[in-house]
Amino acid sequence: MKGSIVSKHSSFDRNVPRYYLFSGLTSSMFWLPIWIIFLQDRGLSLGQIGMLEVVALIVGAVMEVPTGVVADTYGRKVSLTIGAFLNGLALLALLTGVLSPVFLIGYILWNVSYTFFSGAGEALLYDSLKLAGRDADYTAITGRNMVIVQAAGGIAGLLGGLIAAWDMRACFVITAVLTFAAAAVALSMKEPPHADDGGNRLGYRENLRVGMRIAVSLPRVRYIILFGATISLFSILLVGFLLQPYAEEVGLPIWSMGAILLLANGGAMVGAWLAGRAERRLGRTRLLVIVPAAVVGLQLLLWVAAAPPAVMLFAAISLAIALAQPILSAMLNEAIPSAQRATVISLQSLLFSLVASPLQIALLTIAARTSAAFAIGVAAVLLACLVVPVFLLLQRASSEREPDADSLNPVVPVVAVARALAAD
Repeated sequence: MKGSIVSKHSSFDRNVPRYYLFSGLTSSMFWLPIWIIFLQDRGLSLGQIGMLEVVALIVGAVMEVPTGVVADTYGRKVSLTIGAFLNGLALLALLTGVLSPVFLIGYILWNVSYTFFSGAGEALLYDSLKLAGRDADYTAITGRNMVIVQAAGGIAGLLGGLIAAWDMRACFVITAVLTFAAAAVALSMKEPPHADDGGNRLGYRENLRVGMRIAVSLPRVRYIILFGATISLFSILLVGFLLQPYAEEVGLPIWSMGAILLLANGGAMVGAWLAGRAERRLGRTRLLVIVPAAVVGLQLLLWVAAAPPAVMLFAAISLAIALAQPILSAMLNEAIPSAQRATVISLQSLLFSLVASPLQIALLTIAARTSAAFAIGVAAVLLACLVVPVFLLLQRASSEREPDADSLNPVVPVVAVARALAAD
């Protein structure tokens, strides 16, 4: 009997390489180095792109928690499959007439599709490792997954820049085909049970209520979410939105955009690969101080020393952020129960979207009216103002040794606690 249980749980190890493949396929974004230029080439200004992004991000923010609850209620692999399929459809819709109904629906679905990924993937991976008795390896495996993500993104970005010189539309078509393939990979994964009571699940509304209460009631969980959202926010704003205008501003040609993105992804690969070692040598607290300080300093250098060689600093920023992300993910997963894992993690993406909407349009507007370099300097000041108080609050919550969601009651199992919260 014992051998059969070990064999059953070991089968969840097979999700790890499949998750790596899924991540690689969905991260092969051939459109990433040229998408802003693509939209500008079709007649949209930076301000109009910013307004489109605000609307899409607001809709995506509204969908973050509901899609996280979908993952906890109906299955993480179901959520990943839906997200990949919608992403492929959205990319094809972007090739229709600019501001046509199909284009606008596709643009919104583009953002919504990623909400099905956030939380679901991390939850599936963590629970698979936990059932296989390998949850201690989560930080290292997440780091390897990030290496795959950055490698796939970097190679796709490099090729995308070259393909775009021929036809920018092809970048979107190729990416759509790969995301459809990712949907098939997600379907092949084995769904881990979402609770510690043999797999019985709470209903949709119960999962939503319990997940929200965990995130709001436990200060440590709340501040990990805030800290992680802040770090992710400035990573996306810098590489996803300000890198291209900055590179153009300092005089780099369009064909080099893919190479610049590959450089940034290479930095993230190194950071992700070193995350586990850095955690063991420096400890989590030191890393959570070093990373934001380094990012702020590098952003200020991009501002005051704007020149073609300065684009290499984007790689250093990506490296620093990649050191922290696996650790923050591990901290959050350790503090929340399996049954509401995707729901709680999705709240971090929700917070990201709510803050990103106004900040993104503000930074793009500043870049359009002044310079991308100055916008990056503003981003540095904002990051410092946001991350310092959140870090201090996280340290205070951690020092108070509050019970996490897995030990709200030392006698009653987590699922019983969850059911009690739902019934409260």
